[in-house]
Amino acid sequence: MQDPAYKTRLYKIWANMKQRCTNPNNTWYDRYGGRGISLYGPWYHWKPFQEWALANGYNNKLEIERKETDGNYHPDNCIWVTEAHQAANKPKRTGTKNQFIGVRKIHGNKWRAVIDIDNKQKHLGVYVSELEAAQGRDEYIKANKLPHKLNF
Repeated sequence: MQDPAYKTRLYKIWANMKQRCTNPNNTWYDRYGGRGISLYGPWYHWKPFQEWALANGYNNKLEIERKETDGNYHPDNCIWVTEAHQAANKPKRTGTKNQFIGVRKIHGNKWRAVIDIDNKQKHLGVYVSELEAAQGRDEYIKANKLPHKLNF
């Protein structure tokens, strides 16, 4: 008989996490398993992961996040966060030529600093250099005590 847990949101989080790390045919494998991110040994099995999640604050409004984005899925490296917090902590987009998070080149060789807050992009200003735009974004994050990832 199949465990009724397979229908739960938590089970789907676990199954997707496992697939990202172990299945080369998974759409996200190259961002996880393909770059060496793995699962904590006991978490290859549902029950140990479920026990950890429930003992560490999981609820249906939270997502799993790795504190160190290059680290493995391990109890010491994982926490439960809101979707907004997780979105704020994304690293620089891959494939972009920009050096910093939240900085975009615009017309006239100027640079725009932006930040996503509650799924809305906020324009923080236009700067002469990419470096100044990144510093301006970081200052805004610090001044407003936001959870976003800093450039410096």
